[in-house]
Amino acid sequence: MECRNEKWHGCDIRFLDVDGEWWCIYDDILNALGIADAHNSNYYELKLIDKNRNDLIKRVEFNGEMTTVVSELGIYEIFYICDGFLETTNFRHWSGTVMAKLRSKSGLQPYEVMHMLDEDVQQDISRMIDTLYWDDEKKMLMQSVTVQGGDVEQIPFME
Repeated sequence: MECRNEKWHGCDIRFLDVDGEWWCIYDDILNALGIADAHNSNYYELKLIDKNRNDLIKRVEFNGEMTTVVSELGIYEIFYICDGFLETTNFRHWSGTVMAKLRSKSGLQPYEVMHMLDEDVQQDISRMIDTLYWDDEKKMLMQSVTVQGGDVEQIPFME
């Protein structure tokens, strides 16, 4: 099993290639966030497991031992349920700002924010995100948009 080591705030965070996807060693991410005691560790693990999604957390064999790993989505879930850390609070605020911009770009008004929970709205926004790319020359996020007649134009995503 391939292992990559990332540094964040002076902490080593190991990522394992599990069936072609990178999963983070659970204890490493909690240690990096300063959540070291077993009670808190178990709390976050149970919160992830309670979601009944095997795409967030699982056990794998690593170096001859069973190890708990979390996916990228699982890491984001930890960020959302983790209170009291400046980095996770800032992440939640930033992601909320991004969601507000996506809501606006999708045509929904602020008073329609609850529709962001609707599956069809999420699918529309996912399709919109799939049209985005970074333009190195213009140093901005661009969107490919099909215009009348079938031509595709590149426009700035958000100005």
